[in-house]
Amino acid sequence: MQTERKKITLDPSRRLTLFASLCVSALLGVLLGAVCCCSVDSQLLDMLGSAEENLFSIRRSGDLAKIVFNSLAGTGFYLLITFALGFSAISQPFEMLVPFFRGLGCGVILTQIYGDSFSKLSALKAAAVLPGIFISLVVIILASREALFLSVKLFKVCFQDRLFDGLLQRIKLYSVRFLAFLAAASAASAIDCILAMLLLGKL
Repeated sequence: MQTERKKITLDPSRRLTLFASLCVSALLGVLLGAVCCCSVDSQLLDMLGSAEENLFSIRRSGDLAKIVFNSLAGTGFYLLITFALGFSAISQPFEMLVPFFRGLGCGVILTQIYGDSFSKLSALKAAAVLPGIFISLVVIILASREALFLSVKLFKVCFQDRLFDGLLQRIKLYSVRFLAFLAAASAASAIDCILAMLLLGKL
């Protein structure tokens, strides 16, 4: 009983520490994405510019379905990968890298928005995409943390005699939490859509 209480007491601290570690992973990804974007050759820079223009042309189109799908697709892809990784007992290193790669893409997008100078247009673009990017990144970080917890649980189960002790309940909770993450990602897409119509509709 004392051991169980100790685990419960330490759980918030462990969760906070792991969350902070995943945030660092995401921020390093954003930083590396920005640095890489600034140091690439002109041909690749033109390709990134075309991708950025396509991103905002979709948001300026006013097509709600396209905007929501475009916004949700990226986050949904990372959520699917993270969900699958959680069912592996040895996938912890990969789960730590998921926020990094998501941050990498965010760093590239933000660098492309600002370019070489700050302007009213770049401010509007940033205001249109930053809230969605921030929520998406937080969702991916939280999802990675849950996947890590399940992976560690599975790893520990491999060395126990009672193989299924509490595992089914843990997987049910894991699945419910990922549905909540998907709902949060959908909310971020809706916010992205609303901001796109308000800020970019007339550009």
